Amino acid sequence: MLEQLTITGGACFGAEPLVIQPLHKVNFFFGSNGSGKTTISRALAGNESLETDFTWHDSSPMTIRVYNRDFVDRTLRESSRIPGVFVIGDKSVEAEERLAAIERDGGERAQAEADMGRARNSLTQMEQADADAKTAFLESAWSAYKAFIDENPALSPAFSGTGGVGRSKQALVDRLLAHVTPEKPAPSLESLTTNADAVFDTSATAYPELPAIPSFDAASFDGYSLLPERVVGSDAVTLSELVGQWGNSDWVATGRQYLQYSGGHCPFCQQQAPANLLTELSSMFDDHYASQRDAVEQFRVAFSAWSAGALSASDGYDSSSRSFLDGVAYQAALLELEKAVSTNSATLDRKMQNLSEPVEYLTLDATLAAITDVIDDANQTIRDHNALIANRRTERPKLTARCWRYLAEVLLGTPLANLKEKQASRNRGIQNLKDQIKDAETRITELDDEVRDLHRSVESTRPVIDQINAILERSGFTSFKIVESPSLEDGYMLSRGDGELQEHSLSEGERTFIAFLYYFHLLAGRASESDESYRILAVIDDPISSLDSDVLFVVGALVRHLIGRAVSGEDRIEQVLVLTHNVYFHKEISHLQNGESPSGRVHFLIRKRPSSPSTLTSSRKNPVTTEYRRLWDEVKRAIDGEQMNVIGLENILRRILEGYFRVMGGGIWDDEITPLLTESERLVFRALFRWVNEGSHSILEDVYYSPSPISQDLYLQVFQRIFEVTKHDAHYRMMLYGKRSITEVEESASAGLADQQPVVQ
Repeated sequence: MLEQLTITGGACFGAEPLVIQPLHKVNFFFGSNGSGKTTISRALAGNESLETDFTWHDSSPMTIRVYNRDFVDRTLRESSRIPGVFVIGDKSVEAEERLAAIERDGGERAQAEADMGRARNSLTQMEQADADAKTAFLESAWSAYKAFIDENPALSPAFSGTGGVGRSKQALVDRLLAHVTPEKPAPSLESLTTNADAVFDTSATAYPELPAIPSFDAASFDGYSLLPERVVGSDAVTLSELVGQWGNSDWVATGRQYLQYSGGHCPFCQQQAPANLLTELSSMFDDHYASQRDAVEQFRVAFSAWSAGALSASDGYDSSSRSFLDGVAYQAALLELEKAVSTNSATLDRKMQNLSEPVEYLTLDATLAAITDVIDDANQTIRDHNALIANRRTERPKLTARCWRYLAEVLLGTPLANLKEKQASRNRGIQNLKDQIKDAETRITELDDEVRDLHRSVESTRPVIDQINAILERSGFTSFKIVESPSLEDGYMLSRGDGELQEHSLSEGERTFIAFLYYFHLLAGRASESDESYRILAVIDDPISSLDSDVLFVVGALVRHLIGRAVSGEDRIEQVLVLTHNVYFHKEISHLQNGESPSGRVHFLIRKRPSSPSTLTSSRKNPVTTEYRRLWDEVKRAIDGEQMNVIGLENILRRILEGYFRVMGGGIWDDEITPLLTESERLVFRALFRWVNEGSHSILEDVYYSPSPISQDLYLQVFQRIFEVTKHDAHYRMMLYGKRSITEVEESASAGLADQQPVVQ
């Protein structure tokens, strides 16, 4: 048994620990709302926000089962989907809460479906935008492709046949979109068309290479070295000195040829020539001079012959091979060669005319190298062409791939790159939306599976409901019973006495009443593996939230039954704590019936302070006396003949009749009571009510009305008859003589509860 409870925390009791002791088998706590009753019950339930310390008798803890608002919320829940339907039991409430979170409007499943719908709409829009962009590109790409083929028909075989385009615009776009740009530069159109003739044209043949222009080795000629030299005659004669002084040996050498035909005259001055002039001239222009002149002439003739062949070499080229030449480069290099040849030819002519004049020969190496490079390039192209023809089968797919590269990277490079960039972004968006749809579908499937699992996992509460209805029936409660819901599996509704189903939300009183009945049922069950002990400490916190007398009596009877089980010392329920703010309920459960002992009982009064923590006091005597009880005590005094104020009695009778029959007695009014009385009693009854109402609302002058002891006794007798004819005589006896109405209720309930089989939880 719990002997002392220490609670630290909770706003009601302040910072100092609250020590509750001494605790007995039966403990009554009375306090107003907000005084701290729920804090005590939550501490006993193990609330994590409160620090508790238990002192057990013999250090033997008990299983604590608490009924409070938390228990009601945890074990009974109204369906948010079906009005008037509720589920009961820990598992059922958890399942219903989860089912409501999943299936209600705006719940998890609806959210998942909304997410999926939004994603699907966005996916449709994005896919349509992608299709529109592809269609626009398709039309523009097709137009560019057709123009390209029309301008370059030799390349059309690259886009036809297997893997080609044909007339399919979509095939063109698909191939372009699948193209991956390599790192090497894109091919030129010229190279494609050149190769196309060899690869795609089956009638193409191999071509001969272009002959190179032979070089001219000027240094190999003796005359080449004489060009920068002065070629003159012998220096052994005096005339030679004169000619050398004048520097006109070329002129003299030429004139010498005419001396033998001059008739003795000088061919230079036309005077009579000296006799030895011819001899001196011959000596001067001897064989050495002649050999040098011949060397220069030979060089000039050789150069002239070479240059004529070099400048006309291209005239003998094969016409097909010549087409491989870079015409512009070749003509430019040839022009430079012609200029150099012309200059050198003029230089050599001038040298021959004046051998004694040094001249400069222009080297042709650079010019010839330029021409040779052009020819070599052409020949390399010819060799490539011939190789393509020789390997046409293997070269065709290579050229086809290069043609597609040109189409994708050069002709349509910019629009294709823009399309791919935007499509990549759209593809990421499309994939993201598809993932969202898949996630939503997976989430919906998971929720549907969870719903099925929840329905399978809920333990049937039908036996529990049958037990609760049996308790209500044995207790004489006829306001309603609990029936299965036709709309929700493991759901229940209230059925009124006329069979009408309650299709509106449960009242607070109905919720607390049903939850308490379920709690009472749990206390009758066998011990479970989770129980700390076989023995039970039952904690009941405010099971009454309305003044309905039927509910008050039934709950009161059941609580008294639990108290009786604890007092007996032979039951699993070893100790009971009851906390309430309801005066009438406190009175019904705490009074001692005939033969009951007050031992083992203690009363605690919780006083709420406006600006300081609540205080707790204990007493072996019940500190709570009701105003209603004091009114009946005054009636008892009048019946026993004690002297009292008549006007005060009138007010007391009115307050009892109105307070009980119109509030606690189920709303019974005077016109409903009248038919239950005899004719003679009705007159007294009407007079009583008139007297009650007059006497209780004003002080009458004796001239108008003077009540007497005789009328007082008569009205007291009719006052008793009112309770008897309305079947509330038990309450009358309870209030006057201690024979309490709850006794009959309690006996009826106890008769069935004694033989009740416990339900395995």
